[in-house]
Amino acid sequence: MVGGPSWVVRTGRQDGRISSASEASAQLPSPFASINQLKQNFAAKGLSVKDLVVLSG
Repeated sequence: MVGGPSWVVRTGRQDGRISSASEASAQLPSPFASINQLKQNFAAKGLSVKDLVVLSG
C-alpha cells in the first residue's frame, strides 16, 4: 500500500485437508472445569501439569 516490498503468503491450515470447528471444540476442556479435571484431561493426552500451566497462560 505504501510502496514497500510484498510477497504472496499461503493462508489456512497446511496440516490437513479438512477442518471442523465442532471437532476442534470437542477437544477443548470446559471453562468451568476444576483444576483436577484439567489435570486429568491433560494427562489423558500425554501432557504434564507444566504443559497445562504454559498453555493456560
